[in-house]
Amino acid sequence: RSHTYNYNLIMHPNLIIIFCAFLWGISTFLNRIAAKTTSPFFMQIVVGVMYLMYIPIALKIIGLGNIKNNLSNIWIVIFATAISILANILLYIGLKNSSSSGITLVSLYPAIAVTLSAVFLHESLSLYKIIGIIAMILGVIFLSIK
Repeated sequence: RSHTYNYNLIMHPNLIIIFCAFLWGISTFLNRIAAKTTSPFFMQIVVGVMYLMYIPIALKIIGLGNIKNNLSNIWIVIFATAISILANILLYIGLKNSSSSGITLVSLYPAIAVTLSAVFLHESLSLYKIIGIIAMILGVIFLSIK
């Protein structure tokens, strides 16, 4: 039995993304505490174990019969996951060895994602997006000033 969910009924997409950013902020804060005394590689192992524990929940949500419908871009997902694992390890190393103001640099990743989408997916890069990217860069600079 496959399930189809309309996540817009739960919450507006922008509110979901804001909530996600809030959770990432909490996660980064907690990982910074853990990184002081924990190996970045061990931290990534814990993340991997947590993902393994999530598999039964995800299968329940999408349904076993729906797996083949989700395999069309599996290699992109695998590659993105490998990049994410490396990024997490580098983040944990940075959390261990950087001040909280230095950690704000990680918040530039949306600017990179928007730029890559404009270049490779030919999405529009409007004046507002350019201003947003500049504002993000300035925000990181201002947050990094001691």
